[in-house]
Amino acid sequence: MPRTKTMVTVLLVALGGWTGYRGYQYFFDLSKPSIDLQGIASEGYCAGNVQCTLVGKDNFKVSEVTVMLDNAPLVSKRVNKKEFEHPFAIDSRQLADGKHTLRLEAVKGAYHKEKTVAERTFVVDNQPLQAAFVRPNSDLKVFQGRTLHLQFQVNKEIQTAHVKAMSRTFDCVRESKHSPVYEAFIPIDAEEGANEYLLNVEVVDKVGNTQQLAQKFQILPFPFKKQTLVVDPLISAQES
Repeated sequence: MPRTKTMVTVLLVALGGWTGYRGYQYFFDLSKPSIDLQGIASEGYCAGNVQCTLVGKDNFKVSEVTVMLDNAPLVSKRVNKKEFEHPFAIDSRQLADGKHTLRLEAVKGAYHKEKTVAERTFVVDNQPLQAAFVRPNSDLKVFQGRTLHLQFQVNKEIQTAHVKAMSRTFDCVRESKHSPVYEAFIPIDAEEGANEYLLNVEVVDKVGNTQQLAQKFQILPFPFKKQTLVVDPLISAQES
């Protein structure tokens, strides 16, 4: 019997301590909850149906969370947990192409209702990728030992572009700031055979769409100056 009373006393003390600590957290803990969004990177590009997850936690508990998309309600949920994960989707096809802003809010479930606010800006890009060469096939000619200048035009921002020609890969760069024209410079060896060759361009936009362009180009023979050296066989024999 005394042992049972001791155990009850210990439990009551522990419960009282836990209750006191929770009471302290409720009235005096002024820390703010954390909140984050997975699925859309800051300043990232997205297209189609975007799967997201709202995650957060707090020392006491998070009472509720909200998400605003361009100042319009998107998510409003009561949580009442120390940690949470809430999946949701954004159909970017219902949004205009361009920049949009998500506003995230998490409210602490304590007396002072401390609030955490975060914003996430992202870019919607549902426009199909289009690319085309600037010059026609007949104009792509270059002499041996010179450099082939290749240009193509795109209809929107791209991530990368590469040209493959003669078993080598070359980076493409923007012609000028904000220009829709990209270009590449392909050096031609002086010993490269005069012939018709094929090049391929791979263009990748910000959301991962890819377009392939293929074009033929000609390497023309260049009339390099030639010099003939005559070696005296007698001198050669003496030197050997």
